[in-house]
Amino acid sequence: MSFRRRFRSLTALLGILVSVVAASALAAPARAAVKPAEVPNQAGCHSESRTIGNYAMYGMNATSWGPGRMDVLATGDQNIGLLHYWWDGRTWHEDRFGPAPNNGYATAIVARSQNWLDAFVKDPTQGVWHRWWDGVNWSGWVMIGGPDGSHIEAASDAPGRMRVFAAGANGVLWQLNFDGSSWGQWQALGNTGPVEVVSSGPGRYDLFRRAAFPSYQLEHTWVDGTEVRPWQNVGGPKLNHHYRSISASSWGPGRIDVFTYTDNPNGGSSGEGRGLRRVSYENGWGAWEQLDNEYDPLALTTVSRGKNVVDVFRRSGVHVGHSSWSCTSTDPAERAQRIAADFDGDGKSDHAVWRPVDGNWWVIRSSDGAHVSQRWGRNGDIPVPGDFDGDRKADHAVWRPSDGMWHVLRSSDGRTVGTQWGIAGDVPVSGDFDGDRVADFALWRPSNGTWYVLRGSDGSFLMEVWWGQPGDIPVAADYDNDGKTDLAIWQPSDGTWYIVNSGNGTSYSRQWGTAGDLPVPGDFNGDRRADIAVWRPGTGTWHVHGVVDRQWGASSDFPVVGDFDGDRRSDLTVWRPADAMWHLIRSGDGGSQSRRWGALGDLPV
Repeated sequence: MSFRRRFRSLTALLGILVSVVAASALAAPARAAVKPAEVPNQAGCHSESRTIGNYAMYGMNATSWGPGRMDVLATGDQNIGLLHYWWDGRTWHEDRFGPAPNNGYATAIVARSQNWLDAFVKDPTQGVWHRWWDGVNWSGWVMIGGPDGSHIEAASDAPGRMRVFAAGANGVLWQLNFDGSSWGQWQALGNTGPVEVVSSGPGRYDLFRRAAFPSYQLEHTWVDGTEVRPWQNVGGPKLNHHYRSISASSWGPGRIDVFTYTDNPNGGSSGEGRGLRRVSYENGWGAWEQLDNEYDPLALTTVSRGKNVVDVFRRSGVHVGHSSWSCTSTDPAERAQRIAADFDGDGKSDHAVWRPVDGNWWVIRSSDGAHVSQRWGRNGDIPVPGDFDGDRKADHAVWRPSDGMWHVLRSSDGRTVGTQWGIAGDVPVSGDFDGDRVADFALWRPSNGTWYVLRGSDGSFLMEVWWGQPGDIPVAADYDNDGKTDLAIWQPSDGTWYIVNSGNGTSYSRQWGTAGDLPVPGDFNGDRRADIAVWRPGTGTWHVHGVVDRQWGASSDFPVVGDFDGDRRSDLTVWRPADAMWHLIRSGDGGSQSRRWGALGDLPV
């Protein structure tokens, strides 16, 4: 690969809007530190379990309209009727709807917009009943028609829109579309039998069912409009016969997680190995994973309230059991180059995590050991801590892909600054590209391999440079010891580093690493220059060019680059999602230490 450098004036590619925003826009009271008892499984997912409800007999269905909200609709017996549980970000609440119309027990609930819920009950003989929450009150039940039968599903593919799927007594699947203002007409989709439904993107609804004899494996198809695509076998173990033993959720376009109960992981009939299994889709189906050995196929539902987090609800005796499953990210750009920040300005990196589900930063200050938290950001943001005000302390900062906004909470005076810079798909990069000891607003755009940088000091344009190509990973750092962050990328396909020295403008390349590695540049020998380094998940080994090769970590860990002992050398550090443990080797004396800090779904910062 040959690279050209191209500098040009920035035109309408990116807009610039620097403004001071009210602290109330992002800040909220801090919560007490969450320290769940997490349980690792055989794969890259980990759970925290609890019981939330007092009674559940039959089906359950869950939905979420945002990171701080979950709603579960469960069916009790004829005396209790329908139960509505909801999580407000802190506490579970319960509301009893009373008996369902005509004692229907098949339920569905969907959030088609923020603070709006639609609940459905399948009447075995008359059709589908519908009621909704408008942000203030629940409506009464309204009949919307549909086939006879006892199965219903509902999903939303975009704000304001939703679709209801109901299986008739004869096995024919029907759908009813709501376009944001009115219902359409019921349409038959063929003799599919009961299905599980989730939307993995606008205009698309994914359907799942158990295959017929002899495989009894998971099958998948999707609906575009009224067309049902051919069913495809996903493979895996033999599934339980009950249609409620399959549940699917999606945390973003093209991502699906399917949870299901199995009778036997090897497809036998003895019942050996019963339990909860999971398989995920992201650019192809992954491997099946065994999550636990619990087994109750009459009630299972899942929902995702944030990236890499899926909440599982199932019957636990006569109660509602809840497990939060956090799955290790498969995105190498997300796991690579995690740089631990210094939030208290004592010259040492602090143990810190950012929690996507509620936007909370949790920090242990190395200066005094105090535990501090700050809510800054929301689910979907990308944390990019840096010293944006020049006080030698890292500021809480996030970049929001949905609108390209940088939100910075300045540590020096508590002011908040918002800067619009970037578009969806960009990769935010923390660094000081002009050497003024203030972090700049920098982005690398994978679609065209271009870097876009604004000065953090005054918001003025600094540079637009073409350096990289789609598929690369940005690895900006100070490789020439001139006090400026250098433009650099790592090419995963062949492990080659391409670096531009900011001191003299020269560029060079060096092969270091292989496909599957994670780049982790840092100053590991104390010469004030970033070293070329990779961490290899397959072996947990750090390979630092010309410095060290050492095994430290496990395959699902996050490698973290930081100076935790204050000797101006990067320490070998990993953060383990399985138990939220930080494990590091101090470069000063070679000793190791471990500390638990974090929770399910967190990101080390």
